[in-house]
Amino acid sequence: LKMAGAIGCLYIMPCTIAMVFSQIAMIFWWRKYQGYQDKRLKSLTETLLHIRTIKSLAWESLSFKRLNDARQAELLCSQKTITLGGLCMSILHTSPWFSMLIALYANLIIHGGVQAHQIIVVQRLMMSLMDSLGIMQLGLRKFAQVPNSFRRLKTYLSQPDRPEGVVREPTLSVANSPAVRLQ
Repeated sequence: LKMAGAIGCLYIMPCTIAMVFSQIAMIFWWRKYQGYQDKRLKSLTETLLHIRTIKSLAWESLSFKRLNDARQAELLCSQKTITLGGLCMSILHTSPWFSMLIALYANLIIHGGVQAHQIIVVQRLMMSLMDSLGIMQLGLRKFAQVPNSFRRLKTYLSQPDRPEGVVREPTLSVANSPAVRLQ
């Protein structure tokens, strides 16, 4: 079983390499997704705050185009991120089972048969391996998400505070209030 197990573990190396490269690509697209999401939310906030100016100057189509372009780019990046995440999960699920099948097949070829307790031992080893690979994949995802979240938080906190009384808060109670107060 030792030689057969070593042969079965040879499948793990290409799976691990493919999973790491898939994670790197997923991290890349996830960061782009976050950037487009920030851009879209910023445009939406500007549109809502300055809706009167946009309507008075007939910029609705320009505002819609800007929001729609950012949303389409965001959806494309989200689709690529989700697809690569699914690829990582499929690799993660195939590696223990194919390793077990390869090990058992190699044991069948080398020793001429497979005993029931060997199947149970190999299955338990593969489940431990699958748990370890899941922890590794979660760690890679956190490795990408945490620094990007801190970067976004730092960018948000470094914005200057809005001066009081200069820009009005959006209200529904005062219909004809000016957008900017001149002093």
